[in-house]
Amino acid sequence: MEITFEEGDGNGVVAHVTGRIDTQTAAQFEASLSPKVTSSAWLVADLAEVNYVSSAGLRSVLVLAQTAQHDDCRLALCGLSADVYGIFEITGFQNIVPIHADVSAALAALG
Repeated sequence: MEITFEEGDGNGVVAHVTGRIDTQTAAQFEASLSPKVTSSAWLVADLAEVNYVSSAGLRSVLVLAQTAQHDDCRLALCGLSADVYGIFEITGFQNIVPIHADVSAALAALG
């Protein structure tokens, strides 16, 4: 898994994630995004290049969502493939973290 960050307007960050968020990479995903959540007004995680999210990955997303709520950071996900979105839908995570089609849609929603 690889993560690159792009600073946005208004003290926000877009995290571009590539690869899998699974048992082996979930801790790295959480550790990389957590400081951005605690220090930013908003964070968009672009998962367009993520092809799999395991239960460990979902747990990391949940921890990030809870941290964001606690620290008044608006968190959103975008670019989920049909397979990855299906995982979020089956588990109800689309009700926990807003999911948008792409970065532009996520940024517009965070306005």
